[in-house]
Amino acid sequence: MIEHRKPFFSLFDNSKANKKHFRWGILLVECLKTIVPQLPTQIEVVDYEVIPDLTGGSYGMQVWFICATEEARNLFNRETQASAAITLREEMTRRGFPKSAVVSLRTAVTSRPEIERGGGRFLFFR
Repeated sequence: MIEHRKPFFSLFDNSKANKKHFRWGILLVECLKTIVPQLPTQIEVVDYEVIPDLTGGSYGMQVWFICATEEARNLFNRETQASAAITLREEMTRRGFPKSAVVSLRTAVTSRPEIERGGGRFLFFR
């Protein structure tokens, strides 16, 4: 089960201006909410991290899929990462992302143990 945290824009405030500025990042989170439940259950994707374009653009965003274990991460890399990226890009296109955003999206996978060894979310995703 994915743990839904408050969206990243709530770190500053919940203003309409922030929602508008980070609209592409927010929409990417919505895409992930749609596709992650469709992934094979043996993969154990327990969370994800979206790194938006901080200028508010749609280009060059990154998604990290977070697996429960390193074994699940290895399985995701071998069997699911390519199809998950394709499915995510299709969902982005369906939701109106510009083509440049879709082709520039980067995806990666990690595990909770790796994040903890890397100093936690803040340090790991820097």
